[in-house]
Amino acid sequence: MDEIDWTLALAQILQVAHEQQFTYPLHLAITAADGKRIAIVCPAMGADPDFVEGAELSGNMRPPYRVVLQECDAPAGSVKQRTIHARVTVTEEGKLAVAVATRTSRDLIRELEEEGARHWYAAIAVGFDNSSVFVKSTDIDRQRLLDNALRNGGIPLGVIALDRADEAVTVMSWMYPEYAHVEKYRDTLGRLTDLVIQGIGEGKPPETPGGWRN
Repeated sequence: MDEIDWTLALAQILQVAHEQQFTYPLHLAITAADGKRIAIVCPAMGADPDFVEGAELSGNMRPPYRVVLQECDAPAGSVKQRTIHARVTVTEEGKLAVAVATRTSRDLIRELEEEGARHWYAAIAVGFDNSSVFVKSTDIDRQRLLDNALRNGGIPLGVIALDRADEAVTVMSWMYPEYAHVEKYRDTLGRLTDLVIQGIGEGKPPETPGGWRN
């Protein structure tokens, strides 16, 4: 895995699990941009990981990488609910970038539904390397849409919401705190917010199928 310091990357992810008081053993699945996958079991805190599927971390896998860490009863046991999602890559400056989210997609949808009740329009902005999609609070299959986006490597950046009063529309957006420290993600959400403002100016309604898709 070119240029990735996996000792440091996994240490950052495992530190979050420690802070959340996850119970060992822990199962990690690492998926590269080309779809290659490695499964790892961490038997105990500080212990060396066991590779249970795929080759060891190698240079023939391409970033960015999606990491899913799950609490389990045993290395081959059933997975419990608590899960950590992370994205590991290298910035253009060659620095390691680890973005960690402890909320599940169900948590995000539940929060989206709450925002949808407060605002005229609310959507989760999901960013990819070269594109983005919005999952709206009014989408009938919003949970499936978000899950599919995340499985395909999307990052839930934050929420874009609209309020309407008479003929005026107010646009607002906010980052999910898990990703707010990554400049690239902040810039992406800002660009998507500008795209929404532009769409309103052009008279494109938010409920247009596929509307405001980058």
